[in-house]
Amino acid sequence: MTIGLVLAGAPAASAADSVTNLGLVPYTASSEVEIVTDGDRLFTSARNRIVVTDTSGTLISYITDLSYVVGLTVASDGTRLYAALRDSNEVVEIDTSTLTITRRFDFAAYTCPYRLSLSGNTLWTGHGCGPGNGGVASLDLSAPAPQPVTALTGLAYAPMLAAAQNTLVLGYSRVSPSKLMSYDVSTGSPQLRGEIDGLPYLSDLSITPDGSTALAAFPTRLEAWDTSSLTMVRQYGENASAQGSAVAVTVTPDGAKVVGGWTVRGVEVYDLVTGVMTYAKTSPTGWSSPMVDTGTITTVGDEVFSVLRTRGSTVLRLWRLEDATLTP
Repeated sequence: MTIGLVLAGAPAASAADSVTNLGLVPYTASSEVEIVTDGDRLFTSARNRIVVTDTSGTLISYITDLSYVVGLTVASDGTRLYAALRDSNEVVEIDTSTLTITRRFDFAAYTCPYRLSLSGNTLWTGHGCGPGNGGVASLDLSAPAPQPVTALTGLAYAPMLAAAQNTLVLGYSRVSPSKLMSYDVSTGSPQLRGEIDGLPYLSDLSITPDGSTALAAFPTRLEAWDTSSLTMVRQYGENASAQGSAVAVTVTPDGAKVVGGWTVRGVEVYDLVTGVMTYAKTSPTGWSSPMVDTGTITTVGDEVFSVLRTRGSTVLRLWRLEDATLTP
């Protein structure tokens, strides 16, 4: 097994790397902030609003009067943003060009919508207000009047989820031991392939575009799991002498690179197949103990974007890293 400890020709961060203050927001717990992109803009959830910036880090606007945003995802063509609103039990569709809500989906029967993942026209939503109350609902966005449909019930917690092609992967966050669950959704209804039990505390979950590999952020490392055989195929970033915990993970759109966020170490990029680290940048200095926030990492071209926070602070900062060499 190859472990991504070797830094092969990793470039230094560009002088154009930048930090943008996203503003003072009502207290939002770590793991309740998400960042997604349509390729031109970035959308960051911040409790009662979504902060919109361009890819240079310039603040564009706020989408406001939202009832506790806890999940975001963007359509593959970048035209629509979806947000899970926990306190109003809704999922809303937002036009990314006008930044206005175009549709509201009632989730009163699926309380506390938590995480979203969009694959094709199916929007998968993890939900649940407390232990023993978790589930997954699906929403066919191509229907004339989409209504959420029960996909899974009886889950121990509201799950994180990641979907691609015919695969849906679930994971329990903020609990230990945790577990991952892999489902075949080729028929539209999830069929369990298997579960992986006894895992460490899970901070973030992602999936390759072909659905073959799930990526999970655990405290000491990132792990890649085959979604069919349910075997761990690779580890990334484990280093007993390094500080910080892995709290965020994503995969580049071409499926070639794994991008990880660490509380103290900052951002690291690895080759998906070999595990070799190709880029690393520690969190910037200038204020007290900035850390990558849980689950907040995304990419545009060769740039990596993450959200930084300081322990105990309600100020969120967008961290832009240029020239991470994510594309061939």
